[in-house]
Amino acid sequence: MLGYTFEQRPGSKLSAVGRPPRRRQPRHEPYADGGIEPTLDDLMSDPLTAAVMRRDGVSPETLKAVVMSARETLRSRSPVPE
Repeated sequence: MLGYTFEQRPGSKLSAVGRPPRRRQPRHEPYADGGIEPTLDDLMSDPLTAAVMRRDGVSPETLKAVVMSARETLRSRSPVPE
């Protein structure tokens, strides 16, 4: 092999040099944690979203209309019985 030795505890992950990876410092920025989603207004005001929409020829009004229509469709569905 390559001459690496690994001492691994059950459940721990090792990097290529045989050490557990360092924990990242928590990020203090919007949406940095999983499960938190931006609002539609946040997405619509994002420069990257605007650039993709321009490239695709989609207007903000059209996208909002599609999203609102999808919301209404989902709300009108009755819950599935268990």
